[in-house]
Amino acid sequence: MMRGMGMGMGIGAPKPISSNLLGTLWHNSVLAPQLSALNVLDYFANHTNPFYDRTCNNEIIKMQRLSLEHLSGMTGVEYVVLHTQEPILYIIRKQNRTAPNQVTPLNDYYIIAGQVYQAPDLGSIINSRVVNIIHHLESALDETMTYSRFHPSRGYWWEFPSQDSSGKKTVQKKPEDGSSAFQRMRVDKLLNDWAQMFPPKIRPPIPPNVATPMSEASGKQEGVTNGPQNLAASSGGAKPTVNDNSSTNASAELGGMRPVEDIKEEKGIRSHPPPEKKRRLDQTLPS
Repeated sequence: MMRGMGMGMGIGAPKPISSNLLGTLWHNSVLAPQLSALNVLDYFANHTNPFYDRTCNNEIIKMQRLSLEHLSGMTGVEYVVLHTQEPILYIIRKQNRTAPNQVTPLNDYYIIAGQVYQAPDLGSIINSRVVNIIHHLESALDETMTYSRFHPSRGYWWEFPSQDSSGKKTVQKKPEDGSSAFQRMRVDKLLNDWAQMFPPKIRPPIPPNVATPMSEASGKQEGVTNGPQNLAASSGGAKPTVNDNSSTNASAELGGMRPVEDIKEEKGIRSHPPPEKKRRLDQTLPS
Protein backbone atom coordinates (compact mmCIF):
# COMPACT_ATOMS: atom_id res chain seq x y z
CA MET A 1 0.00 0.00 0.00
CA MET A 2 2.76 2.42 0.94
CA ARG A 3 4.71 1.43 -2.15
CA GLY A 4 1.77 2.14 -4.40
CA MET A 5 1.18 5.47 -2.69
CA GLY A 6 4.80 6.43 -3.27
CA MET A 7 4.68 5.46 -6.92
CA GLY A 8 1.38 7.24 -7.39
CA MET A 9 2.84 10.52 -6.14
CA GLY A 10 5.73 10.34 -8.60
CA ILE A 11 8.58 10.01 -6.12
CA GLY A 12 10.13 6.90 -7.57
CA ALA A 13 13.20 8.55 -9.23
CA PRO A 14 15.80 10.56 -7.28
CA LYS A 15 16.22 14.25 -7.96
CA PRO A 16 19.48 14.97 -9.83
CA ILE A 17 22.07 17.08 -8.06
CA SER A 18 22.06 20.51 -9.63
CA SER A 19 25.39 21.77 -8.21
CA ASN A 20 28.41 20.61 -6.26
CA LEU A 21 27.82 21.06 -2.54
CA LEU A 22 31.18 19.80 -1.28
CA GLY A 23 32.17 23.26 -0.13
CA THR A 24 28.80 24.07 1.48
CA LEU A 25 28.21 24.23 5.24
CA TRP A 26 24.85 24.41 7.03
CA HIS A 27 23.93 24.62 10.70
CA ASN A 28 21.11 25.76 12.95
CA SER A 29 22.41 27.53 16.03
CA VAL A 30 19.03 27.22 17.83
CA LEU A 31 18.58 23.44 17.52
CA ALA A 32 22.25 22.43 17.57
CA PRO A 33 22.60 22.35 21.41
CA GLN A 34 19.61 19.91 21.64
CA LEU A 35 20.93 17.52 18.99
CA SER A 36 20.75 13.77 19.73
CA ALA A 37 20.33 10.44 17.92
CA LEU A 38 16.55 10.69 18.26
CA ASN A 39 16.06 14.07 16.62
CA VAL A 40 19.06 14.17 14.24
CA LEU A 41 16.84 13.35 11.22
CA ASP A 42 14.43 16.11 12.16
CA TYR A 43 17.38 18.46 12.50
CA PHE A 44 18.66 17.43 9.06
CA ALA A 45 15.15 17.69 7.48
CA ASN A 46 15.04 21.44 8.00
CA HIS A 47 13.71 23.29 4.96
CA THR A 48 16.69 25.68 4.97
CA ASN A 49 19.15 22.77 4.69
CA PRO A 50 20.48 22.70 1.08
CA PHE A 51 21.39 19.01 1.44
CA TYR A 52 17.82 17.92 2.12
CA ASP A 53 15.60 16.85 -0.79
CA ARG A 54 11.99 17.77 0.00
CA THR A 55 10.65 15.21 -2.48
CA CYS A 56 12.10 12.26 -0.52
CA ASN A 57 10.10 9.54 1.23
CA ASN A 58 10.99 10.99 4.63
CA GLU A 59 8.96 14.09 3.81
CA ILE A 60 5.96 11.94 2.82
CA ILE A 61 6.08 9.97 6.07
CA LYS A 62 6.47 13.19 8.02
CA MET A 63 3.34 14.69 6.42
CA GLN A 64 1.38 11.46 7.09
CA ARG A 65 2.76 11.28 10.62
CA LEU A 66 4.03 7.77 10.19
CA SER A 67 7.09 6.14 11.74
CA LEU A 68 10.43 5.58 9.98
CA GLU A 69 9.77 1.84 9.80
CA HIS A 70 7.50 2.43 6.81
CA LEU A 71 10.48 3.54 4.68
CA SER A 72 11.40 -0.08 3.95
CA GLY A 73 8.06 -0.58 2.21
CA MET A 74 8.53 2.40 -0.15
CA THR A 75 10.67 3.02 -3.20
CA GLY A 76 12.56 6.20 -3.93
CA VAL A 77 14.99 8.55 -2.23
CA GLU A 78 15.23 8.38 1.54
CA TYR A 79 17.54 9.47 4.40
CA VAL A 80 18.68 7.13 7.17
CA VAL A 81 21.00 7.49 10.16
CA LEU A 82 24.12 5.48 9.33
CA HIS A 83 26.32 6.12 12.38
CA THR A 84 26.16 8.06 15.61
CA GLN A 85 28.82 9.06 18.09
CA GLU A 86 27.07 11.26 20.60
CA PRO A 87 27.19 14.05 21.33
CA ILE A 88 29.33 15.38 18.47
CA LEU A 89 29.28 13.12 15.38
CA TYR A 90 26.35 11.87 13.29
CA ILE A 91 26.44 10.36 9.79
CA ILE A 92 23.36 10.40 7.54
CA ARG A 93 23.12 8.57 4.23
CA LYS A 94 21.02 9.50 1.22
CA GLN A 95 20.03 6.39 -0.72
CA ASN A 96 17.67 5.22 -3.45
CA ARG A 97 15.53 2.23 -2.54
CA THR A 98 14.39 0.02 -5.39
CA ALA A 99 13.22 -2.95 -3.30
CA PRO A 100 12.70 -3.68 0.39
CA ASN A 101 16.19 -5.22 0.57
CA GLN A 102 17.92 -3.34 -2.24
CA VAL A 103 19.25 0.21 -1.90
CA THR A 104 21.81 2.28 -3.78
CA PRO A 105 23.86 4.82 -1.76
CA LEU A 106 23.87 8.32 -3.27
CA ASN A 107 25.57 10.64 -0.76
CA ASP A 108 26.79 10.67 2.82
CA TYR A 109 26.55 13.65 5.16
CA TYR A 110 28.25 14.07 8.50
CA ILE A 111 27.22 16.39 11.28
CA ILE A 112 29.95 17.62 13.64
CA ALA A 113 28.89 19.88 16.52
CA GLY A 114 25.69 20.80 14.66
CA GLN A 115 27.47 21.69 11.38
CA VAL A 116 26.42 19.66 8.33
CA TYR A 117 28.92 18.78 5.59
CA GLN A 118 28.67 16.59 2.51
CA ALA A 119 31.18 13.74 2.47
CA PRO A 120 33.22 13.74 -0.76
CA ASP A 121 32.97 10.82 -3.14
CA LEU A 122 35.96 8.74 -4.26
CA GLY A 123 36.43 10.67 -7.50
CA SER A 124 36.49 14.01 -5.66
CA ILE A 125 39.02 12.66 -3.15
CA ILE A 126 41.35 11.39 -5.88
CA ASN A 127 40.98 14.64 -7.82
CA SER A 128 41.74 16.72 -4.71
CA ARG A 129 44.79 14.62 -3.85
CA VAL A 130 46.15 14.84 -7.40
CA VAL A 131 45.68 18.62 -7.49
CA ASN A 132 47.38 18.90 -4.10
CA ILE A 133 50.32 16.78 -5.27
CA ILE A 134 50.71 18.84 -8.45
CA HIS A 135 50.65 22.07 -6.45
CA HIS A 136 53.38 20.90 -4.08
CA LEU A 137 55.48 19.58 -6.97
CA GLU A 138 55.25 22.91 -8.78
CA SER A 139 56.16 24.77 -5.58
CA ALA A 140 59.13 22.47 -5.02
CA LEU A 141 60.35 22.92 -8.60
CA ASP A 142 59.96 26.71 -8.40
CA GLU A 143 61.94 26.81 -5.15
CA THR A 144 64.56 24.46 -6.57
CA MET A 145 65.13 26.72 -9.56
CA THR A 146 66.03 29.58 -7.17
CA TYR A 147 69.04 27.51 -5.99
CA SER A 148 70.32 26.88 -9.52
CA ARG A 149 73.42 28.84 -10.54
CA PHE A 150 75.23 29.16 -13.86
CA HIS A 151 78.60 30.52 -14.90
CA PRO A 152 80.25 30.23 -18.32
CA SER A 153 83.45 28.86 -16.81
CA ARG A 154 81.80 26.33 -14.48
CA GLY A 155 78.44 25.54 -16.02
CA TYR A 156 75.45 24.70 -13.80
CA TRP A 157 75.60 23.89 -10.09
CA TRP A 158 73.38 23.99 -7.00
CA GLU A 159 73.77 26.45 -4.13
CA PHE A 160 71.54 25.54 -1.19
CA PRO A 161 71.26 27.76 1.92
CA SER A 162 72.55 26.45 5.25
CA GLN A 163 71.02 27.19 8.66
CA ASP A 164 73.14 28.73 11.40
CA SER A 165 72.67 28.37 15.16
CA SER A 166 69.89 30.98 15.24
CA GLY A 167 67.86 29.05 12.67
CA LYS A 168 68.25 31.61 9.90
CA LYS A 169 69.26 30.48 6.45
CA THR A 170 72.60 31.77 5.30
CA VAL A 171 73.95 31.38 1.80
CA GLN A 172 77.63 30.51 1.55
CA LYS A 173 79.19 32.26 -1.40
CA LYS A 174 81.94 30.28 -3.05
CA PRO A 175 84.73 32.08 -4.86
CA GLU A 176 84.26 31.87 -8.59
CA ASP A 177 87.10 31.03 -10.93
CA GLY A 178 88.29 33.88 -13.10
CA SER A 179 88.43 31.84 -16.29
CA SER A 180 88.39 28.28 -17.54
CA ALA A 181 91.15 26.37 -19.28
CA PHE A 182 89.35 26.74 -22.59
CA GLN A 183 89.14 30.52 -22.18
CA ARG A 184 92.80 30.80 -21.23
CA MET A 185 93.92 28.73 -24.23
CA ARG A 186 91.72 30.77 -26.53
CA VAL A 187 93.09 34.06 -25.22
CA ASP A 188 96.70 32.83 -25.56
CA LYS A 189 96.05 31.85 -29.18
CA LEU A 190 94.62 35.27 -29.96
CA LEU A 191 97.58 37.01 -28.34
CA ASN A 192 100.04 34.94 -30.38
CA ASP A 193 98.18 35.74 -33.60
CA TRP A 194 98.19 39.45 -32.82
CA ALA A 195 101.91 39.36 -31.92
CA GLN A 196 102.69 37.83 -35.31
CA MET A 197 100.52 40.32 -37.17
CA PHE A 198 101.87 43.33 -35.26
CA PRO A 199 105.43 42.53 -34.08
CA PRO A 200 106.82 44.91 -31.42
CA LYS A 201 109.57 47.36 -32.40
CA ILE A 202 112.70 46.42 -30.40
CA ARG A 203 115.37 49.11 -29.97
CA PRO A 204 118.93 47.86 -30.80
CA PRO A 205 121.39 47.82 -27.87
CA ILE A 206 124.05 50.61 -27.64
CA PRO A 207 127.72 49.47 -27.89
CA PRO A 208 129.79 50.15 -24.76
CA ASN A 209 132.56 52.11 -26.61
CA VAL A 210 130.16 54.65 -28.08
CA ALA A 211 129.73 57.73 -25.90
CA THR A 212 126.20 58.63 -25.05
CA PRO A 213 124.95 62.22 -24.94
CA MET A 214 124.76 62.01 -21.18
CA SER A 215 128.45 61.02 -20.88
CA GLU A 216 129.51 63.88 -23.21
CA ALA A 217 127.49 66.33 -21.18
CA SER A 218 129.11 65.07 -17.95
CA GLY A 219 132.60 65.47 -19.52
CA LYS A 220 131.87 69.04 -20.54
CA GLN A 221 130.66 69.74 -17.03
CA GLU A 222 133.90 68.40 -15.50
CA GLY A 223 135.99 70.56 -17.88
CA VAL A 224 134.08 73.65 -16.95
CA THR A 225 134.41 73.08 -13.23
CA ASN A 226 138.02 71.83 -13.10
CA GLY A 227 139.63 74.24 -15.65
CA PRO A 228 139.90 77.37 -13.52
CA GLN A 229 141.11 75.38 -10.52
CA ASN A 230 144.06 73.85 -12.51
CA LEU A 231 145.07 77.28 -13.80
CA ALA A 232 145.03 78.68 -10.31
CA ALA A 233 147.22 75.86 -9.02
CA SER A 234 149.84 76.32 -11.79
CA SER A 235 150.08 80.09 -11.41
CA GLY A 236 150.31 79.88 -7.64
CA GLY A 237 148.20 82.98 -7.33
CA ALA A 238 144.81 83.56 -5.91
CA LYS A 239 142.05 81.20 -6.87
CA PRO A 240 139.84 82.77 -9.50
CA THR A 241 136.14 82.89 -8.83
CA VAL A 242 133.68 81.16 -11.05
CA ASN A 243 130.44 82.89 -11.91
CA ASP A 244 127.54 81.17 -10.25
CA ASN A 245 125.18 82.18 -13.08
CA SER A 246 127.26 80.28 -15.66
CA SER A 247 127.18 77.09 -13.56
CA THR A 248 123.46 77.33 -13.02
CA ASN A 249 122.92 77.98 -16.73
CA ALA A 250 125.11 75.02 -17.65
CA SER A 251 123.21 72.79 -15.26
CA ALA A 252 119.90 74.02 -16.71
CA GLU A 253 121.13 73.31 -20.26
CA LEU A 254 122.13 69.78 -19.26
CA GLY A 255 118.63 68.95 -18.18
CA GLY A 256 118.84 69.96 -14.51
CA MET A 257 122.10 68.10 -13.74
CA ARG A 258 123.92 69.12 -10.59
CA PRO A 259 127.54 70.46 -10.85
CA VAL A 260 130.36 68.03 -10.23
CA GLU A 261 131.79 70.23 -7.45
CA ASP A 262 128.60 69.96 -5.43
CA ILE A 263 128.60 66.20 -5.84
CA LYS A 264 132.28 65.94 -4.78
CA GLU A 265 131.78 68.19 -1.78
CA GLU A 266 128.87 66.04 -0.62
CA LYS A 267 130.99 62.90 -0.95
CA GLY A 268 134.00 64.55 0.82
CA ILE A 269 136.32 64.48 -2.22
CA ARG A 270 138.80 67.33 -2.71
CA SER A 271 138.72 69.02 -6.06
CA HIS A 272 142.45 70.12 -5.92
CA PRO A 273 145.07 67.86 -7.53
CA PRO A 274 147.49 65.91 -5.28
CA PRO A 275 150.96 67.40 -4.49
CA GLU A 276 152.82 65.03 -6.86
CA LYS A 277 150.69 66.11 -9.82
CA LYS A 278 151.09 69.74 -8.80
CA ARG A 279 154.96 69.46 -8.85
CA ARG A 280 154.86 67.87 -12.28
CA LEU A 281 152.69 70.68 -13.59
CA ASP A 282 155.15 73.28 -12.15
CA GLN A 283 158.05 71.59 -13.88
CA THR A 284 156.34 71.39 -17.23
CA LEU A 285 155.12 74.96 -17.27
CA PRO A 286 157.75 77.49 -18.52
CA SER A 287 159.05 79.90 -15.92
